[in-house]
Amino acid sequence: MEAIIKFLNKLAVNGVRLATEDGQLNCYAQKGRLTADIRDGIVRYKSEIIALLQSDGKHPLAHTDGSPL
Repeated sequence: MEAIIKFLNKLAVNGVRLATEDGQLNCYAQKGRLTADIRDGIVRYKSEIIALLQSDGKHPLAHTDGSPL
């Protein structure tokens, strides 16, 4: 789980945002920010990221103080 948190922090630092809609993972990033490394990480952790985003703040990894994951 620590690897996912580290990866999500990397996304936040790079201005990459993720969201889910109807079970699909959507990615929002400025041109040039979505590197091959980031794309590979999104693919690798896709199911875990979707579960986290769909948990509606009830997941133990969810932060409520506004700090990035």
